[in-house]
Amino acid sequence: MKEPKRENAANGFPRSTDAPRSGSRRKFLGNVGGAAAAVATVGAIGLQPLLGGKQSFLHADKNGGLTGEARAEEAQEIRVDAATREEAVRIPSHPTNGDQERYPDQANTYTKCLPHDGFGRVDLGAFAAFVTALKTGLPQDFDKITMGGLRTLNGPQGGLAFDLEGTDACQFGAPLVPAAPTLAGELTAAELVEMYWASLLRDIPPTQYASNAIAVAAAAEMSGIRAYQGPRTSGGQVTPDLLFRGDYPGEQLGPYISQFFVTPTFLGQQPISQRQGTYV
Repeated sequence: MKEPKRENAANGFPRSTDAPRSGSRRKFLGNVGGAAAAVATVGAIGLQPLLGGKQSFLHADKNGGLTGEARAEEAQEIRVDAATREEAVRIPSHPTNGDQERYPDQANTYTKCLPHDGFGRVDLGAFAAFVTALKTGLPQDFDKITMGGLRTLNGPQGGLAFDLEGTDACQFGAPLVPAAPTLAGELTAAELVEMYWASLLRDIPPTQYASNAIAVAAAAEMSGIRAYQGPRTSGGQVTPDLLFRGDYPGEQLGPYISQFFVTPTFLGQQPISQRQGTYV
């Protein structure tokens, strides 16, 4: 992937050093696009398992297709061959950002639904039980996790499940899936500043950004933050029309569009997308 100009040290906007390349949420989605995933999958397992082996032609009936037991045997052969090829895919590294070891109180670590004190710090005993369950994967260990209320964890074992299609989850890692930005790093700070500006502008129609003092101030501040990974002009500036946009091809073109324009949502008899002042 070509290096974005705004992150080239030569133009005065070096990349933040606190996280691997493409460490932001904005960048991550672009890294795992459907086309890239499809190319990676085909490269890993080849096309023959998907199209059938030689037996498909040797045992084909007069109508040109396999039937009965011959097809069942061919299906098994294809699946076993595909699984063997998938198993051979290199297992990458799985880096962490180090925050779990960096903060004894587990700040910046997932602790949702666990008990916390009045200051918002997680109960370390409950957190330890949570970590143990994730490491062992045993249902009985998940039952031992102390919860902080009536709400429960939403599918905590989901990440331990085996997919019956494609490459196993353990074979996805760096650099495609980098470590999360550190809590005290420049990239996290840049994302927080962006979100704070977005909250101040939530009631301002994007069509008014160019003339709105808050939007102009937001663009000016974001322009001076070197770790900011949102789109910039060729001169390295963030302009009001580029605020809060992504890096997918075409996302910097045209007006901001509400999600209601592409969602069949209706309020009464009038589509929400036709109502005045609807911006998301």
